[in-house]
Amino acid sequence: MADAQWKVHERKMAAAFSRWMADLQGSSKKPPQILSRQALHGRMVEKLHGDLAIHPYCPDQWKPHARWFMESFHCDAKKRKNFTLTSILRSPDHAFWSWWDKLTDEAGSKGRLMLTTSQSCLVLIYGSKERTWFSDVMGYGPFTEYKVEAKDREYVYFCHLESFLHWADPVSLGCPDPV
Repeated sequence: MADAQWKVHERKMAAAFSRWMADLQGSSKKPPQILSRQALHGRMVEKLHGDLAIHPYCPDQWKPHARWFMESFHCDAKKRKNFTLTSILRSPDHAFWSWWDKLTDEAGSKGRLMLTTSQSCLVLIYGSKERTWFSDVMGYGPFTEYKVEAKDREYVYFCHLESFLHWADPVSLGCPDPV
């Protein structure tokens, strides 16, 4: 995947989550600069905080929202080469699974939900723990469930990001109420 492509994708993700936290879904209004892609910080920072971080010019009124996101979610917003639904479902030995295990370990050690996206269609991908949490907090959501025929693999849940952001209320998940 070309370097510039995943940077653009991460910026789109930061804008989508910022718009969501500011309660601007469906609005043409420019979202506040709450989150941004982590530029030039290296793998150590990414491992701790994920691909999205507090925007360097985040207004003070939105910093509680950014902190909530950083404490609640571990986000991997990069597009993945060879990362297709078909390849995941057909091959338990696909490179996706080592990537998935690494992200799950990183997110789990910090007690955060893992959010990942795939290709240009902006799909959230997460495991049964996260799906159960969403169900307990908010009820049934726009999720699609897949079981990979592989030993020791849990169900994997997919949700189009647009559907998730329209369905999930950030305040009900613990985000401060927008100003």
